[in-house]
Amino acid sequence: MNDIEPPVARTGSDFAQLSKRTAKLGLFERRSVYYGVRLTSVALLFAAAGAAHHLGATIG
Repeated sequence: MNDIEPPVARTGSDFAQLSKRTAKLGLFERRSVYYGVRLTSVALLFAAAGAAHHLGATIG
């Protein structure tokens, strides 16, 4: 008449289980296009800010 269930046998640590789940979902896959677009846009914005600063310094 005991309603307490025995503990379930687990294999691996919590981190190992989490790592397997995230890998199965594809969250560790590289996103080359995303990083390429992101890097290019940041570089263009940085160049535009530098050009605007340079133009502002030569006009004013």
